[in-house]
Amino acid sequence: TTPEGRILDANPALVRMLGYESKEDLRKRQVSEILVDPAERKALQQQVETQPMVQGREITLLRKDGSSIVCMNSATAVRDASGKVVRYQGAVMDITSRREMEHRLHQQQEFARRLVDNFPDLILVLDADSHYTFISPRCREVLGYSLEEAQYMEFGGRTHPDDLPAALSIYKDILAGKQTFASMELRVRHKQGDWRRILFNFSPLSDESGNIEGAVLSGRDVTDIKRLEEQLIQAEKLAAMGQMLAGVAHELNNPLTAVLGVTELLRERAPDDESFKRQLDLTHRQARRAARIVQNLLEFSRPASAEKRLLDVNNLVERTLQLHEHSLRRNNIGVDFRPDTSLPGVLGDANQLIQVFLNLVTNAEQAIREVRESGRLEIRLGRAGSRLSIAFEDDGVGIRPESLPRLFDPFYTTKRPGGGTGLGLSICMSIIREHGGIIEAEALPAGGSAFTVFLPAAPPERPEPSAPSETGSLSSSAVPAAASRNSVDGASSPVEILKGRSVLVLDDEESLRQLLHEGLSTQGLRVDCAATVEEALA
Repeated sequence: TTPEGRILDANPALVRMLGYESKEDLRKRQVSEILVDPAERKALQQQVETQPMVQGREITLLRKDGSSIVCMNSATAVRDASGKVVRYQGAVMDITSRREMEHRLHQQQEFARRLVDNFPDLILVLDADSHYTFISPRCREVLGYSLEEAQYMEFGGRTHPDDLPAALSIYKDILAGKQTFASMELRVRHKQGDWRRILFNFSPLSDESGNIEGAVLSGRDVTDIKRLEEQLIQAEKLAAMGQMLAGVAHELNNPLTAVLGVTELLRERAPDDESFKRQLDLTHRQARRAARIVQNLLEFSRPASAEKRLLDVNNLVERTLQLHEHSLRRNNIGVDFRPDTSLPGVLGDANQLIQVFLNLVTNAEQAIREVRESGRLEIRLGRAGSRLSIAFEDDGVGIRPESLPRLFDPFYTTKRPGGGTGLGLSICMSIIREHGGIIEAEALPAGGSAFTVFLPAAPPERPEPSAPSETGSLSSSAVPAAASRNSVDGASSPVEILKGRSVLVLDDEESLRQLLHEGLSTQGLRVDCAATVEEALA
């Protein structure tokens, strides 16, 4: 080409590349007409005039049909004796296909990179010497290590010693071609020190000749899933225990009723022996205490009620402490609870709220046992605006500042391995939120911790009108009223009203039938007993 841009000559290959019919046809065009960007020629001219030869410069040329091709250009300037440029000459090579291939390859590589980056599993590539040649960014999320920290580690360096031999055996089998796929769960130590359960899949990595040169591992963190599975198993066990407990508690009610009834009869007939009376009173009080515990167990084992009822917080705390009384006493933990009868009630499910209180009491007990042989738990009731507060304060190990924000997260626990699931407080928070409240936790300055439950106070209840008694039925006050009138008239006492009347006792428990037969007979009643419906009808 001339310095002005006229084409002097071109070989047949360039004519074909640009889609012209002949050299003469191409020579009718100026260089600026076959360049996509005319400024490229000016830049090329400046480069050629300062260098003996320009090589490897990319330019884009226009074909006759308007399409473009990418070319690799080399050029030089031809000068006359005075050094003046008389023409430019050089060569162009069509690299359009190569650039398209490079573009597609880049797209594929970018797709693969994005796929690996967004893949939920950890991806590791190992060479034959157990060195990592690739680590996906998930490493930081799964194990806490940055790519810079992880790239110098060796395979198995963070694996649990009990799991390492099996992992190395699989890795060797993959390299030897004995297995094309293997899977196993490994315990791997997180950067923070805890063990994570990772389910790894092993597969071989081959070169272009098909020779195995390493292994690819994909690992999925199944720690939380395993914990959830263990929780489900534990929940099934607890559900079975709850059903069994409900059955046992129900069965205990009958002998306890008999004991209470017999002691009541004996107290009425007791001789004037103070020691004997004291022993009977003690037996009666302990039987009542046992009956109260059985009643609490029965109520706690019942399914949650869909309808929330008006509840007394004092009673809920007392029932909670009765359920946990033995464990607290055994671990030398004193409880300071002062009921406040002036507080309004709350609307809720008694079983669920007792479950929350029981969890907080148990946590306090465990926190105390971590640091001392005995301790103290204070439970305080109060009112904060429109809400009631129930505070549980212990003198145990306390709460670390970094643990406070995560205390109510599922599966987060500050207890030793095996000491807790990390679900207790999250379930408690869920229950309290369903009741319109919240739980707050704090570390006490003198040591120990405090958990405070806030529940909305129930609005004052309007007294409901008494329902009239059904026609033909005897109201609860009828007998006392009649007895009172007869006593005034001097006709008879309440006991005398019952004399000569008949009563039928139907119960499948023999001890209760005997107790009621004897107790009612002493009141002058004619007593018949039946163990079955058929006997009663007869």
